Amino acid sequence: MALSRAQKTEIIKMIHDDKKASKMKRIRAYNNVRKCLYLYKDMRIFVDQEKLFIEDFIERNTAGKSADMVGNGGGAGEYKGSAQELYVELLESAKDNYEATLLMIKKIERALDNVADDKRYPIIGHKYLFDNLTNEQIGEIMHCSESTVRRYEAEILQRIDVHFSGAANLAIDEGA
Repeated sequence: MALSRAQKTEIIKMIHDDKKASKMKRIRAYNNVRKCLYLYKDMRIFVDQEKLFIEDFIERNTAGKSADMVGNGGGAGEYKGSAQELYVELLESAKDNYEATLLMIKKIERALDNVADDKRYPIIGHKYLFDNLTNEQIGEIMHCSESTVRRYEAEILQRIDVHFSGAANLAIDEGA
């Protein structure tokens, strides 16, 4: 059975759209890895501060305070439960944020450990973790061109992404 020109055009369009969607997924994954690396130092600071906050919060609020926190007018934004319920809610929220951030830090560190022996690894330190250098500055340090730094960065970020999300974001076809 021969396909009509319109059917062929539709098939080509579907293949193109699928490749485009696949490429966009890889770009989002790449950008997610970059964002995590840029925010790594801030996440470390947050975890340290949140741990102190939780410890201080527990210490301050275990002195037997349990008065209801209901306002006179019952207006918007007022907490209507007991102080104990509010305490539990705030503490659980702080613990959840702490644990989620700590998990992400561990995930980043595990991914970085797995690529630390790669010759392109110094780019990650120079650009994301420590120095916040430009590709041009990194090229000068590594004695290579800016375009080589960009290529190395894309390659090492792809390796790091494998440790974030497995092979789900990798290009399978030759054209990608």
